[in-house]
Amino acid sequence: MANSKTGFGDPKQLISFAEQFLSGQTGRLRKDIAACITPGVPGGKPAYFPALMTLVGFIEMLGCLYEGNLCGRKKIFLQYAKKYMWLEKEVTEYEEALDILYETLRHKVAHLSHPYYVTRFPDPDKQKKGNSKKLNKDPKRITWEVGFYEDRLQTLTLIPTGKEKLSIPAPGLPWDVYYDHLLRVDITSFANHAVASVSRYFDDLKRERILQEKFEKCMQTYYPKE
Repeated sequence: MANSKTGFGDPKQLISFAEQFLSGQTGRLRKDIAACITPGVPGGKPAYFPALMTLVGFIEMLGCLYEGNLCGRKKIFLQYAKKYMWLEKEVTEYEEALDILYETLRHKVAHLSHPYYVTRFPDPDKQKKGNSKKLNKDPKRITWEVGFYEDRLQTLTLIPTGKEKLSIPAPGLPWDVYYDHLLRVDITSFANHAVASVSRYFDDLKRERILQEKFEKCMQTYYPKE
């Protein structure tokens, strides 16, 4: 498995480096999340969205290592989260919420600095096959709640609310806006699941040559040589 472009002489050297790399990435995640939880000024509030974006990026990075391509996207995020972050029996419960989180929170914060207060989201039960990007006639209208909840058991919860009128702080709304679902995200629990997944991925990395090759390929991009 030696590769002159990366310098890994054998699988043991790669595994040793991978362990340190993953430990460093995990340590940075913990530090950044802790900084977001603790307000920087007296009377300040936690920085929910920087914490969430860092966390989603961390999961995407792990997904890229698993995929062998440092080009993050929703497919890679979902693939890794479903494989390593929850038990198989829990995946179905979180699958739709993960998809909604990526589309309504991650994308909007990355491109607009703040998500829509209500997002119309296609209902997978009603969506026509082969036309996944076309909004159906009766999409969910989803608002969100993001926070740090030490006592909350569920990481992601999609709650049907019935038709409810949205209320937000100043400057308020230009007209009445309604939602019928609430996506609640517990960043503390989400981060704990992400951190716990690293050891599961690393166990597979130690056993599977194909994952070692994918990791090495990613390192060629992460640490380019001449």
